[in-house]
Amino acid sequence: MGNPKVSVVLGASNLGISAADQTGTMGLIASIPAANTSGYGVPVLIKSIAQAKLELSDPTNAGILAAIINGFYGEVSEGSPLYCVFVVNTTSLTQMANVANTYFSTLDNFSGKAIRAVGLVRFTAGGYTPTITTGLDSDVLTAVTNAQALATARIAINKMLDVLIEGKSFTNATALVDYSATVNPQVHVVIASEDGNSAVSVLRALGKKAAGPVQRNIGRVKSGSLNIASTAAITLGTTAIASMLQADLDTMHDKRFITYIVNENAPGYIFNDDVSCVVATSDYSSWGRNAVIGEAMRIAYSTYYKSLKDDVEVDANGRLDVTIEKNLEQDIIDAINASIGDNISGVNALVNPDTTTYAGLYANANISNPNLNLTSAGKLYVFLTVTPKGYINGVSVMLGFGL
Repeated sequence: MGNPKVSVVLGASNLGISAADQTGTMGLIASIPAANTSGYGVPVLIKSIAQAKLELSDPTNAGILAAIINGFYGEVSEGSPLYCVFVVNTTSLTQMANVANTYFSTLDNFSGKAIRAVGLVRFTAGGYTPTITTGLDSDVLTAVTNAQALATARIAINKMLDVLIEGKSFTNATALVDYSATVNPQVHVVIASEDGNSAVSVLRALGKKAAGPVQRNIGRVKSGSLNIASTAAITLGTTAIASMLQADLDTMHDKRFITYIVNENAPGYIFNDDVSCVVATSDYSSWGRNAVIGEAMRIAYSTYYKSLKDDVEVDANGRLDVTIEKNLEQDIIDAINASIGDNISGVNALVNPDTTTYAGLYANANISNPNLNLTSAGKLYVFLTVTPKGYINGVSVMLGFGL
């Protein structure tokens, strides 16, 4: 069984019963043409445009510098942390996402394991010719698989991670892989370019998320247009977004890609949505939902960790006293409400729920034959559920006029 520990198990269809908030810490792994001031592979914390300019002073790093200044700090105020590790530009997106490599773990440890989402962008070496597979550089496709494995490893230590991947070398919507038929719930592919720089859109998404509350959709119309220069050329591949067919934009959304769309309420552009690479009906179908689940996971772990190896009263059957169970339930509800109560619609917790009445909860968490005898099993079963705030993604207006 190993050392006593708190394990948070993610199941499906639990969004009706639990929640949490404390986002805004973002990470970046970027392959760049010239070594940054601190050196390749050395994690750095950037909190201002001035710091970014000092770290990326070589003129050949103008692309990544623009992505950070115009993208990230275009959407969130200076002072907001961006933990970065820069690597040589022969490093692929696939390699950056590989859990066996140390790029993210180095960055994560440097941040104190505080990173909520990480962007992966690549500035390729001169003469690089992408291999286009299903409408994108094939490097993007293999990076998605590795990124989900990276996120899954993160969940194993009770910390959710969302990974944003630069959708490099986009050709056309019809050819794109349909990620609604895959299971990569913590991965998001961002396709859009500003003046030919597709890394900017990834950094802009990170900045937009960092600037808002945990549950907020980065495509929220009320938040206003993205802070993109009016002179910038905004394209998907080689086509101006303003000239894209609506059918192609709808296809990209339905295939679970994040991109820019024209803001129909004001000049400029907004993100289409915050979709994940998974079916739309999944609990993990959006970055906003993942962020709420991730904060619930962090709070649950922190709240219950202090209870490890504590001595408690049990009944004749070895079960924890029901009063203590109720107190533990209220502890987690209070902790979540204190942290992110304004960002969710509701939260509930169940400690050692009845194994017959709540058999579905145990089965959903892959717990067979749950044993509530604390003296023999030594386990406490806690089920946490969050009711997220809803999103108005579609409005049907019926106008009836009689003759």
